[in-house]
Amino acid sequence: MDKKGFLSGVRTPGGYKTCVRETGQYGLASETKGGIGMSSGTEPSKSLAHTFREEPRVVSFPELTDELMEDIRRRKELIRKRGMVGLPSGIRKLDKLLGGFQPGLHLLASEEKIWRLSITLPTAFRVAEEGYPALYVTFGFSPRELWVIGLCSRAGLPVRDHIWRETAPADLSKIVRIPTTTLRNLRFIKGTSDLTASRLKDVISSILLRRSTDECLVIIDSLQEWVACMKGYQDLWKNACHLVNDLDQLSKQLSIPILVVTSMDQSKRRGSLFSRLRDSGDLEYSAVTALFLVENRRRRVMPPDSAIDLVIAKNRYGETGKIPLVYYANTMAVREKRAS
Repeated sequence: MDKKGFLSGVRTPGGYKTCVRETGQYGLASETKGGIGMSSGTEPSKSLAHTFREEPRVVSFPELTDELMEDIRRRKELIRKRGMVGLPSGIRKLDKLLGGFQPGLHLLASEEKIWRLSITLPTAFRVAEEGYPALYVTFGFSPRELWVIGLCSRAGLPVRDHIWRETAPADLSKIVRIPTTTLRNLRFIKGTSDLTASRLKDVISSILLRRSTDECLVIIDSLQEWVACMKGYQDLWKNACHLVNDLDQLSKQLSIPILVVTSMDQSKRRGSLFSRLRDSGDLEYSAVTALFLVENRRRRVMPPDSAIDLVIAKNRYGETGKIPLVYYANTMAVREKRAS
């Protein structure tokens, strides 16, 4: 690395290529004991449009055929290796319908803010356990809170007994045995007003290079909280549109899945689920899948637990459907409802 730039990895049909970007005072993200730390400096570009400058490519039919056959071979190998093309969520029926989280934007909306953690955190842990990097970008909860919630959910421990008192994550780690692979692959970023999609790309590229892999799951929690603290724009809808476009470009450039959490309008109980999205820009159009966590008032469970449904309202890779779940309030975990 020289004083003018740093190396970053870019996934291409032929593998990884190395690009050099000028940095000025802005440096690459560095890993710390608390996760990934951001170095300070000048504000990077707000758009990814000029991040990579690629020459126009003219391809022939035989070249496209070769790439298609290589993609088919790669997909077959992934299915043989882990049973699905994408990265696992840990929910059996969801993985079956989606084929795992494949490259692209994935929308996750929830009627209750706390429900989304029962999907995002176990998914991050599961991906890390499988040996792939998982990067959790949080704007609401602190990384420490998410770590404690994740450990408690896995162990079936009451979250409130640990989250509101000074219980060190290291103490919980002694209770819940976490494989070294998981600890090495799971990373958290505390979102701030200085975080942009361009800077996030630099962090992801660094992780992919250090882990010598081309697969990574990124979770954005949440879109509205990131938009609210963005710099440069005053209109929330425009902020959301710009951010969604940048995240879409990021997922395509690096060929990775990005799970974007968004909010639902609580005042609307009728109409389509998409009409209940709040300040989400064009996320519902850009996303390859759209998942909604909604309450099922017809099913009864013992309070304070809740009967909820995970609705797959959009799925570019297969069928849509509905997965009955039970949300356990004490442990902040969900389980698939057993067929009666």
